[in-house]
Amino acid sequence: EEEIARTKTYFETLLEGVATPIWLFDLDGAVTYANSTSEEILGYKKEECVGNSLDEFLSKFIRTKEIPEAKQLIKEGTMLEKKIRTRVYSLLSKEGAEIPTLVSYVPIVNPKGERMGLIITATDISELRNTQEELDETKQFASSLFSNFSLPASLFNTIGERLDVNKASVRFFKRSREDLIGAKLEDLYEKEDTFKLLDALSECKKYGQSTCEVTAIKGDGTRVPTISYFSPIENKLGEVTRIIGVLHIA
Repeated sequence: EEEIARTKTYFETLLEGVATPIWLFDLDGAVTYANSTSEEILGYKKEECVGNSLDEFLSKFIRTKEIPEAKQLIKEGTMLEKKIRTRVYSLLSKEGAEIPTLVSYVPIVNPKGERMGLIITATDISELRNTQEELDETKQFASSLFSNFSLPASLFNTIGERLDVNKASVRFFKRSREDLIGAKLEDLYEKEDTFKLLDALSECKKYGQSTCEVTAIKGDGTRVPTISYFSPIENKLGEVTRIIGVLHIA
């Protein structure tokens, strides 16, 4: 008994030093422990959580519509051996603030393989979510800028396949966006010009920028002399991942 008590004290001391809310549950789903971080972040004192039944605990932190799923996961977690489950929830603080968190369910198993309960951790992912939202906004802005650019523009991969076109390209070529994306180079340019375009795309990938003079073929068969300008899009490592081609009427 004394050894068990020392082990329990040591274990809880370790959990107190973790900068993430942590709760322990017994096999009946009752809260047996809450660390100090859970109080600091979510506002509920330890004594307001320890001893709570599963329903009482969940009603504090989880939206009503999400309680059935969370309850089922906790019950399943106490029945699983050495298997971690995760879900993203917006936990509710005592003041009513919503905190985006990654909740992990980890079963507690003793050396004999017997199930003892469940550990739940809640990692704040607010900063990650904010970063993702900023990234989404940047992507949306870039997409809008490309789509509404006044000159015909196409997005290519590094082997010259057209991935997207803007509105000006649709108007210029008098073809649908789908037709342009699926079209071969020889469908849109004079046959002898396709090699010029492929060479220009290759040069752009190697040297940073390139141009070539080609004759574009519109959907109605009209031939138009043009100059294509190519610029690379690089990732953080400086590797070219995409190429933007802009068409000027010669």
